[in-house]
Amino acid sequence: MQHHSEPDCGLIESQLDAWLAGRLEEVPRSSFERHLTVCLECRLDAEAAQLVRSVLGRVPRKELLRAIREDLAAEGH
Repeated sequence: MQHHSEPDCGLIESQLDAWLAGRLEEVPRSSFERHLTVCLECRLDAEAAQLVRSVLGRVPRKELLRAIREDLAAEGH
């Protein structure tokens, strides 16, 4: 996902989980968010990840873990 060089889209992708969790320190966070204003693909990726996190956050943990186990069993894992 190489689109812009400052900062690199690969770096943005590697920081996404920390950003979503609110664990990205101020300097990298400001650079991360500035990049989202200029890179449509990274912005769409971040918005999609926020949506998934929001939806999954509404599912009770036990139910989510049960569904994951069932999916893995169905795939033969």
